[in-house]
Amino acid sequence: MSEEAAPPSFFGGLITRVLSPHRPLLALVLLALALYLPSVWLRDPWSPDEPRYAEVAREMVSRGDYILPHLNGEVYGEKPPLFFWLGIAAGMIPGVPFESGPRLVSVLAALLTLVLTFRLGRRFIDAQTGWLAALVLLTSSMFVMHATSGVIDGTLTLLVTAAIASGLAARKARSPLLWGLFYVLAGLAIITKGPVGLAIPAGVLFLVGLQEVGPRRAWAAHPLWGLAIMGLIGALWLVPAIARGGREYAEIILFKQNVGRAYQSWHHKEPFWYFLMGFPVAFVPWILLFPGGLFEGWRRRAKAPGARIAISWFLFTFVFFSVISGKKTRYLMPLLPAASLLAALELRALLSKGTGRARAMMPGVAAAALCLAGVALAAAPAYLDADRVALVQGLSADQVEGILRLGRLPGALLFILPGMLLAALGARSLMLAGKDRRQAIALLVSGVVAVVAWSQWVAVPALDLIKSTRPLAEVVQRQIGPAGAVVLYRESFQGVFNLHLKRDAIPTLSGQRRIDDFIVRNPGAVVIATQPDLERLIEVIPALRPIHCRRIGEETVCAATAAP
Repeated sequence: MSEEAAPPSFFGGLITRVLSPHRPLLALVLLALALYLPSVWLRDPWSPDEPRYAEVAREMVSRGDYILPHLNGEVYGEKPPLFFWLGIAAGMIPGVPFESGPRLVSVLAALLTLVLTFRLGRRFIDAQTGWLAALVLLTSSMFVMHATSGVIDGTLTLLVTAAIASGLAARKARSPLLWGLFYVLAGLAIITKGPVGLAIPAGVLFLVGLQEVGPRRAWAAHPLWGLAIMGLIGALWLVPAIARGGREYAEIILFKQNVGRAYQSWHHKEPFWYFLMGFPVAFVPWILLFPGGLFEGWRRRAKAPGARIAISWFLFTFVFFSVISGKKTRYLMPLLPAASLLAALELRALLSKGTGRARAMMPGVAAAALCLAGVALAAAPAYLDADRVALVQGLSADQVEGILRLGRLPGALLFILPGMLLAALGARSLMLAGKDRRQAIALLVSGVVAVVAWSQWVAVPALDLIKSTRPLAEVVQRQIGPAGAVVLYRESFQGVFNLHLKRDAIPTLSGQRRIDDFIVRNPGAVVIATQPDLERLIEVIPALRPIHCRRIGEETVCAATAAP
């Protein structure tokens, strides 16, 4: 393959200049804001976790209790409160919907994590690798998902990344001030999602120190007085919270949610090898570069501190979460900065002139895949007809019409035009792959950015049709008015409908007889249940009739009443 650079085309040259590391930090910030920030206004919280976290924040404000979290009127012991406090503060910013406050927190946390990743790469490897690592992280699938979701993991990732960065700086400078910052950040991470906020940064720093100075000096580098700082941060919240919540709350927050999840999880229990399948999905599309980046980092680990740090960070976090019995793919969020640094090493190698033949073929393969993806996206509206939409069970009439509208002009242009752009980028990149690999890769990266932009500006608002609980909650609100009775038939709905109904407590009942008694005592009450549950209820309560059913995520949920 010839490595002689062809004269750059206008478009290829423009993309190369846009993606060059000139004023990289400003470019990174502006790109992240353009991709992530619209999510604050373009969709509702999606069930199950986003509405619950937003509801915990709302009930804090409604009850005037910012110490002991509540959900659906009951003490909520599953998570510490820092994320909820931040969500309240963000939701009070003028122009930001209160329920989107937690999502704005995630956007800002992602932005700061990108900046830290850039600075870590620049400091411990070089400026180009730092820029490429930030770009990889910016567009990796799970990072995008949680940068635009009102869940806790993005905030935890920021605090873990900041703690690792401050700990590395403290070890090098032997600065008590930086060590103090490390323990402050770890303390904040603990009151965000528990002891994992200390375990990951402390473990990563120890593993790095073990390779550089040996076990004794690695432990000695951590000043013990920092534990007092970290303990004080936790105690300022935990002591008054336990005083209010009592022994039961203490057992839940201190033991069940930490020791229980680690050794014998009652929820999300998965085998040790679970993340071997989860990580590749979480790191799309850059998983293609990760094996080569891991090899490149291992090869350079003796001379490059950044390679040692990234490998230690990735391996410790991966093994740590693999050992814990409770697993969800999003738990891997704190290792994505390390994975991005490793993938950036491979991407940098691809941009160099001395790349081997097998590695040099990768841009061409990726370009062909991008071209095919663009063609598929452009052709997608042709498959959105009434018969195919009808195959999706449980869609309400407005959902069906909303989906069909996407298949007709002008809505179909939201698929056709981006698809044509991606196909053009892929085709041009394929043409350049054998002549000017740098321009080919620049076009590929621009295609990945375009896919992320399309997903956030077009696909996510469209998915809101079948993810939001707001339309069904509004039907219920119109039916019962401001003071009418409503009951939940399933505990998994707790907090999900409270947010839009603005009720601190909605009764949750199980058993058909209890539902019947509730309806008798509360004429005109509305029952919220899944469609299969409602069908079973109707068998014993024939007067119960659905007033609206709606597909929400993977379930069809109905509101029903026995009112005449």
